[in-house]
Order: sequence, then structure tokens, then C-alpha cells
Amino acid sequence: MKEIMVKEILGAKIKPEDAIILRELVSRELDENVILDFSDMQNVSCSFLANLLTEMMYKKGRSHVIDHLKVKNLTNKKDFSRILMGTSYC
Repeated sequence: MKEIMVKEILGAKIKPEDAIILRELVSRELDENVILDFSDMQNVSCSFLANLLTEMMYKKGRSHVIDHLKVKNLTNKKDFSRILMGTSYC
């Protein structure tokens, strides 16, 4: 299991396009379990989460991403789950 500290990779203030960097890193590890740790980060936008997840779900399949990608310390975990399940209204 790989744990990625998002703040160490992208810094504290992230923009939606920063998800591309994180997505590439996660995609390389997604055959195993990956945990994204959003410690000390506020205001992670739905756009960021959508940019992070959409292409991975297209390439690997929604079920694979659900089974292998987890988050912790994300203040808007509900938004993450909604995007992952395809029920987002962002």
C-alpha cells in the first residue's frame, strides 16, 4: 500500500489543473492500494477531484478505482465519494 501526502507533492494551495500531476503519480501505483492523505489542506475543489478521478476511471474502470484508491483527512470526502460514484453535481 502506497500513501501519498498530497501537500508534499502539490503544496498547500492547489488548483484544479494540479490534479494532473497527482493523477499521473497515482495512476502508476493504482494496481496496488493507494491512500491520498490531504492533511493540512483546506478547500479541495470538486473540479480538482473530478480532474483527478475522471481519466483514471475511464482507463482503469470505476470499480478498480473504488477498490484501490482511498483518501484520508479530506474535509469534503462526500464530494470525493459523489464524483467517484458518478453522482456529483459539481
